Amino acid sequence: ALGDPEPAFGAGRYLQVLLRERFPRAKFEVVNVAMTAINSHAILPIARDCARQDGDLWILYLGNNEMVGPFGAATVFGARAPPWEWVRLNLAIQKLRVGQLLAAAVRKLNPRGPDQASWSGMQMFAANQVSPDDPRRQAVYRNFDKNLHDILQAGLDSGARILLCTVPVNLKDCPPFESLISSHLSPDDRDRVTHLLVEGNALAERGDHAGAIQRYEQAARFNPQSAELDFRWGRCLLETTNLLDARARFQNAADLDCLPFRADSRINTLISQAADRVGTTRLCFCDAASALEPGAAIPGQDIFYEHVHLNFDGNYRLALVWAEHVASLLPPNLSAGTAVSWMSQEICEQRLGLTDWDRC
Repeated sequence: ALGDPEPAFGAGRYLQVLLRERFPRAKFEVVNVAMTAINSHAILPIARDCARQDGDLWILYLGNNEMVGPFGAATVFGARAPPWEWVRLNLAIQKLRVGQLLAAAVRKLNPRGPDQASWSGMQMFAANQVSPDDPRRQAVYRNFDKNLHDILQAGLDSGARILLCTVPVNLKDCPPFESLISSHLSPDDRDRVTHLLVEGNALAERGDHAGAIQRYEQAARFNPQSAELDFRWGRCLLETTNLLDARARFQNAADLDCLPFRADSRINTLISQAADRVGTTRLCFCDAASALEPGAAIPGQDIFYEHVHLNFDGNYRLALVWAEHVASLLPPNLSAGTAVSWMSQEICEQRLGLTDWDRC
C-alpha cells in the first residue's frame, strides 16, 4: 500500500492523478498512511487516528504482513501469535512511562532477546517457519478478523465511506519461500513423496510436463501439504495450458508456504466476509485480487516486482480499479463535463513525472 520500492509512484499517487483529470470540478487529495512491514495490529491505531481527520473515503488494502509482521505466527520480534486481547493490553501498557521503563528493563536483562534482533532482510525469518497445520495460523486469522472489524467500525463511526479490498499477490512467478512435507506421514511415505518429487522435477526440466504431472499427482495422494509440490505442479499445468488447474495449484502453494509473506486465500476470504457482515451502503467491496487477473491471467511478474510489491504497471492497474469504485460513489453533479475515459498509463506517468531513471 505504501508503494515500495518507489512510494512516489505507488497506487495512491496514480489514483490522485486519475481522479483529478477525470473530474476537474472536484478537488481530490489522496493521503497514504501506509508503512512498511506493519499489519492489522498497527493499522488499527492508525485507523483511529484517521477517524479524527474527517476523510471522505477510506481505502483499506491490507493483509500481506499478518503472519510475519508484529505479533504474527512467524514474526522475529516479540511474541508469536498471542491473542488480540494480550496484544492490545501490551501496547496500551507500553504507552505509559511505567510500561516503557519495564520494557527497557527487560531488554537490559535479556540483551540477546528477540527484540534486540537487527534487521537483516527476509532471511532472518528462516528459523520461524510455520507449518500449514500450525495452530498459530488460526490465532493470526482470529486476530486479523477482530482487528479488521474494529478498523471498519472506526471508519464508519467517523462518517467516512470505505472501499475494502482483497489483496492480490504474485502466484505464478514467486515460488514458496519454505516448504515442508507433512509431519503426519510415516518415514516410508515421506521417502516416497521425496522420491516422486525428485523424479517429477527431473522430468519437468527435460520438458516432459505430462510425466512430471503424473509424479506430482502420485505424491499428492499421500497428502504431504507441500508448497513446493503444488508450485511445481502448477508450473507444469501452465506449460500444458491448463490455466484453471494451474491457478489453483499456485494458490495452494501460497497457502501452504511455511514463510507466509503473502496474504493467503484465508485472509482474502476474511476480508470478503467482513464486507458481507457490515451490511451498509457506506462500505463498498473491491475484489482487487480478481480484478488484477483479467481473463484467465495468473498474476506474476507482469504486475509484481517480487512476491507482493507492485511494479509501475501493477500500481496503475490497481489505481484504475480503485478509481472506478470511487467514481461510482461521487455525487451526480461532479460527473457533468468529465472526460469520456480514464487517462492512459503513459499520460498518467507523464503527470507524475516518471522517468526512465525512476524505472531503473
